[in-house]
Amino acid sequence: MDNKLLKKIIAEHGRWLDDPSQGIRANLRGVNLAGTILTGANLEGANLSCADMQGADLAGADLCHADLTGTILKSANLQGALLCHATLAGADLEGANLEGANLSCADLDTAGLAGAILKKTIIMLGDLTLSI
Repeated sequence: MDNKLLKKIIAEHGRWLDDPSQGIRANLRGVNLAGTILTGANLEGANLSCADMQGADLAGADLCHADLTGTILKSANLQGALLCHATLAGADLEGANLEGANLSCADLDTAGLAGAILKKTIIMLGDLTLSI
């Protein structure tokens, strides 16, 4: 995806987060974002399902309530990312860096976590909180 267009989508998404009547929720379903630098991006509630985000840098990004169903996040940097209540069902997180990420109440059903770095990751499942 063109970097200029991506920046516009993220800016409109920010406006939507502030006032849903003013902006547009980011819909990046199925988009190729492999290797994209999105450090610290606010994509709370965005639709990123089935996107290719292999090797993307999402360190410190806010992805709470985002739809990441079936998203390819192989070798992505999600260090310190907020993934609270995110849907990661069927996502491929093989080799992803999730160090310090917050996955509280995230849907990880059938998510592939082989080789993922989970150091200091917070995972909350119902009343059970795991800090790995």
